[in-house]
Amino acid sequence: MQQEEFVYQKINEDFSFVMDCFSGFDKNESGRLRRMVQDKEYNSFYYLSFDNSVPSIILIRVRHAGCPKDLADRIIRMMDTNSLEVEEPIIAPDIRNLVFLHNND
Repeated sequence: MQQEEFVYQKINEDFSFVMDCFSGFDKNESGRLRRMVQDKEYNSFYYLSFDNSVPSIILIRVRHAGCPKDLADRIIRMMDTNSLEVEEPIIAPDIRNLVFLHNND
């Protein structure tokens, strides 16, 4: 009887890692932003990390399956739902970091 050899196969996930930067937010809003992203987790979008060590700049790292435009639209909808005004981020095929500026008007 011939022994079969086990061949390891790695299944590649179709996820892109994206760091989102929220600029112009105060410390009270930083916790609100973190909870907003954590509350919306599901298979194609979930929270990885949070950094508010630089005043008025909040970095939220998420894992997202899809293109940057879809992620930007999703975050803008979350912001609208939570009454946080932001400007539309710059989106391009090679840009992996989205920056959302607080609209203080």
